[in-house]
Amino acid sequence: METGDISSKQKRSRKIVKKQDLDPTVDTIGQVAKALNYVIQNGEASTDLPAVFADNPEFQNLVERLERMYQRLQDQIVENQALQAIMQEQTIRDALTGLYNRRYLEDTLRRELARADRENYPVSVIMLDIDHFNKLNVTYGHQAGDVVLQTLGKQLLFRTRFSDIPCRYGGEEFVVIMPNVAVETALKRAEELRVFFAETKITYEDKTIQATFSAGLSVYPRDDCTADGLLHSADVAMYAAKTAGRNSVVSLR
Repeated sequence: METGDISSKQKRSRKIVKKQDLDPTVDTIGQVAKALNYVIQNGEASTDLPAVFADNPEFQNLVERLERMYQRLQDQIVENQALQAIMQEQTIRDALTGLYNRRYLEDTLRRELARADRENYPVSVIMLDIDHFNKLNVTYGHQAGDVVLQTLGKQLLFRTRFSDIPCRYGGEEFVVIMPNVAVETALKRAEELRVFFAETKITYEDKTIQATFSAGLSVYPRDDCTADGLLHSADVAMYAAKTAGRNSVVSLR
């Protein structure tokens, strides 16, 4: 009886050993897990695979599927980053003119003044307003008014320096920040912009429209040392230009 029992246990033990020889061991499974994780992390198959899986079609198919999934994930990440960049750009751009908006203007002017303070150079601010804009809207229609705004926006964008910052301040008002530009140079550039815009013939449907703007200039640190103060000084100078007859550039000093 006892001999038979021992013999039976030995047979079962031998069968278990033979089955384990055929199946992956715990270490092998760990290697496979590491190989699959390598695919997930790097997007390609690891060459460090157990021999039992190296030529296994099902395993290779799984690896290829993981590689494709990884590539789709990477493509989605790139697409999401591009969309985020577009959304970020939309938050700082004026939809009609493509210029920077008021929010961006105020944040940027503060940064420019901080840099100018460190490096000891002037910053000029030009504020301009299209003359008789409400009358223009009544005469030609609001769509025509939009075309006039877009035309001035393009001129401010393409006829200023790369380092200048043209913005739509609101309605028919615009602001141009000119870092490291002294008052004499800023007045000259503002006058050039005024003349060019006044001479521009804007076509809308079958109509030809000409418009002008009045502009005021303030300069850091001459007029003020804060963003709000400079914008206020430029605004006061601009209304002085309006009072003086419009279609002109004024600096209060």
